[in-house]
Amino acid sequence: MSRYRECNSKLVSAALISLAFAAASGTATAAQGSRSAVTSSQQDLDLLQTARAIVRVNVVGRECPMFYAVDRARVQDIEQALFNKGLDRFGKQKLRQAINAAEGEFSTEFETDGAGNWCPAQRSHFDSLGVRDLVGAPRE
Repeated sequence: MSRYRECNSKLVSAALISLAFAAASGTATAAQGSRSAVTSSQQDLDLLQTARAIVRVNVVGRECPMFYAVDRARVQDIEQALFNKGLDRFGKQKLRQAINAAEGEFSTEFETDGAGNWCPAQRSHFDSLGVRDLVGAPRE
C-alpha cells in the first residue's frame, strides 16, 4: 500500500469511527459528572449504531463488488477499525450480538432493494460522510 493511500485510509477510518460514535453519543451534564454517567439506553443506542456501521461496510464489501467497483482494501480497513473500536468500547459478546441483529436487518434490506438500488444508495451514504469512491461505477 502506498504511503499516501495508507495515510488516507487511516484518516477515512478515523473519520468514520468518529461519525459512528458521534451519531448517538450522549453527553454528561455537570450534575452527571463524566462520560461514564451516560445512561444504559444511550450505550445500547451507541452499540446498535456501531454494529450497523460495521455491518453496512461489511455488506458493501461482500455484495457490491459483483455489480460495482468497490475499494475492497478501504472497506476492510474501515470495517476493522470500526470493529476494534467497538470491541474496546462494548466488549466482544455485546458487540457480536449487536452485529448479528444488524446483519439480519441489512441482509433483508439488500435482498429487498437488490444490488441495483442498495449499492448506489450506499455510495450516496458514504459520499455524504466524506468517503468518496468506496462504491464506484457499475461493472459492465
